[in-house]
Amino acid sequence: MTDKNFMRVEDVARELDVSKSYAYKIVQKLNKELESKGYITISGRVNRQYFLERTCYGGSAEDSERKEGINSILSWCCNICTEELARFSWKYST
Repeated sequence: MTDKNFMRVEDVARELDVSKSYAYKIVQKLNKELESKGYITISGRVNRQYFLERTCYGGSAEDSERKEGINSILSWCCNICTEELARFSWKYST
């Protein structure tokens, strides 16, 4: 496992723009929730995915993948529209 799977207290404090002592309380609360579900936790760190699910930053990894897919499709459509408009403008400007 990489360190990217976990957030340290400093990361939580920075992400939520709260004090380090308040971030400790948040990490402890989240870890208690995980322990009650049977997970092993590490003091002073919290699982990044669980943190993101439990805060205002969004849902599950599936939701993130779905949003990325939608954004990719929208970007592709915008590129096609831009190309078509350029061709249309060139065709009728001459």
